[in-house]
Amino acid sequence: MKSENQEEIDNYLQGKLSGEELARFEQRLKEDPAFASEVNDYKKLITEMTQHFRRKDLKQQLNEIHNREINQAEGKKASKAKVVRLYYYTTAVAASVAIFSVFTTLFFTGYFNANKQQAHYKELKRDIDYIKRSQSKIANSINENTVTPKPTPAEGATAFPIGAEGIFLTSYHVVANADSVYVENAEFGKLKVTVAAVDKQNDLAILKADTIPAQLKKNPFRFRLKPADLGERVFTLGYPKEDLVYAEGSVSSRTGYELDTSSCQVSIPVNPGNSGSPVFDENGYIIGMITGKDADAENVSYALESNTIIPILDSNNVKLPAKSSGLNYNNRTTQIRKAEKYIFTIKAFK
Repeated sequence: MKSENQEEIDNYLQGKLSGEELARFEQRLKEDPAFASEVNDYKKLITEMTQHFRRKDLKQQLNEIHNREINQAEGKKASKAKVVRLYYYTTAVAASVAIFSVFTTLFFTGYFNANKQQAHYKELKRDIDYIKRSQSKIANSINENTVTPKPTPAEGATAFPIGAEGIFLTSYHVVANADSVYVENAEFGKLKVTVAAVDKQNDLAILKADTIPAQLKKNPFRFRLKPADLGERVFTLGYPKEDLVYAEGSVSSRTGYELDTSSCQVSIPVNPGNSGSPVFDENGYIIGMITGKDADAENVSYALESNTIIPILDSNNVKLPAKSSGLNYNNRTTQIRKAEKYIFTIKAFK
């Protein structure tokens, strides 16, 4: 998030903008999807923090009433109790304001996304061991008098196409510092792709196929604009191993790792290789993309939400399908059969 926007967004949310300033701000909301997403995320943070402090304040008031009744019952001096209670109340208010200020500062400096690399958050790329073993065998078989080539480390995960322009999406951490990247599945074989754009903060990479098979343009994937609902059933398809793997669960929190509002939490069992896996709702629309998991908990995974992905695609001039047959209103086995042709394992060579 851009810290220079903080004062302007604060004034807008507090109703302090008027006239030309307000008109200019609202025009920017319409024309700049990334800025609109920033405002929406900040508004959600403010709402959550406000609700938290209201609950805390209510608890404080209840405690005061309880203590007052106890003091009266015991015949203690009310004036002394009032001074003590006032001291603690003003101290609590000051602490709350300080905490709120810290949270908003951290939000605008991108702290919540930048600190995903802590021990509790696990990225889900995987080493492709069979490639390494194969290259090692080739290297060992070369004549000792020749220079032995160094095996190229390869990392794998999942990618999926969107639209008709040969665009694929995956997690940024999968392709970071890669020299060459390929996507592959049984339907299309191996396709070379180029990293067209990245969003490091949201862990998103946009890839472009060097050649676009005609059938690839007919992929049925379409994002859902509505945010994920708490408790709704979802499923994913990905490559934690060389064969495609199906997993299902539900949306267990509206926010991701450490209250990240760009993501949601899902109770889907995932493993290394699931980064970049699309997350579908019951009707087959994509509501997000798997990026990581909680390393210390079972079935606690995180998905970058579609309403975060779409503005990033818009800002990079990626055309999304206006219409799509999608996977909607089919039974689950039919949905999987239609989708699996277009789910790819991605291999990044570094």
